[in-house]
Amino acid sequence: MENLRVVIEPDMVVSKTELPQDDKCRDDVLERLDRAIERVVLGRQDPISGLLPASTAHTIHGNYGDAWVRDCVYSIQCVWGLTLAHRRRDGNSSPRAWELEQRVVALMRGLLRSMLRQANKVERFKNSLDPLDALHAKYDGSSGDPVVADHAWGHLQLDATSLFLLQIGQLTRGGCAVIRSRDEADFIQNLIHYIARAYRIPDYGIWERGDKGNHGCPERNASSIGMANAARRQPHPAARATPVAAHIRTGRGTKPESGRGF
Repeated sequence: MENLRVVIEPDMVVSKTELPQDDKCRDDVLERLDRAIERVVLGRQDPISGLLPASTAHTIHGNYGDAWVRDCVYSIQCVWGLTLAHRRRDGNSSPRAWELEQRVVALMRGLLRSMLRQANKVERFKNSLDPLDALHAKYDGSSGDPVVADHAWGHLQLDATSLFLLQIGQLTRGGCAVIRSRDEADFIQNLIHYIARAYRIPDYGIWERGDKGNHGCPERNASSIGMANAARRQPHPAARATPVAAHIRTGRGTKPESGRGF
């Protein structure tokens, strides 16, 4: 409840009728949102790994301080939105916009580093489609290391991996460079092959529970299929794409095993 109380504070909500027309009022709203996001989101970001905890709550159900891939990406979207707002007001040279962008990059690269450590699982999964070969759904918030064994959690959550890829593409199109080497570009390309057949792969879905009977068995989830489709069909970075992004665009990464995608 502590987290919920913080999130629903009035500073976090701006209604359409509240959107101001004059610059001073707009500045006030932006600064209010800036303070709220700094307190609720950025104040909890690990300074080393860049990752965010799903929650600061420790309950009888467990410790939710781990960094879930899905939760991290959704949480950092408000920071990216705030970055764009500062850019629009102050231009690309805004110090605050630069600082916020680096916080976004830190989180996305933190997730990327954690996934890169499991690159061998991506290769195995493309051939086996075994849930035990899936990328992990959550990592240690401080180190980025795995926190739960392959068999002890429903790690196969294709919507989370697809959301990560979708966010990478949107950030690149917005001029935010997350990928910094050809090896990283190849890995991102490989993740596209990893999700390519989500339409026929049962997974644990957005609620991590699998089938609707809550028996922990994977099933095909519309949320995973839709997110994977969105990630694969998003427009590629255009004019301001880096050479690495252009490398992804040419599809010169690791080839998938034979078979249909979407």
